[in-house]
Amino acid sequence: MAKGPSGVDLLFLIKWGNLGYMDLTWEYASVIRKQDPTNAKIKDFERFNRSLDNNARQKMMGFGYAHK
Repeated sequence: MAKGPSGVDLLFLIKWGNLGYMDLTWEYASVIRKQDPTNAKIKDFERFNRSLDNNARQKMMGFGYAHK
């Protein structure tokens, strides 16, 4: 979980709740895991930002056909 294809620790762009967008920071997944051992934030991100296959993407966008 939270490792890239080459097994490298992923970076996440973090929007801190009480700060503005000028204060975004890049944080390693391993650092986030230390702060949240349940991995709830990383799991939420993966659930809401998963890659869709072509058919699922078209259904989501309301298309009833597949491109070839």
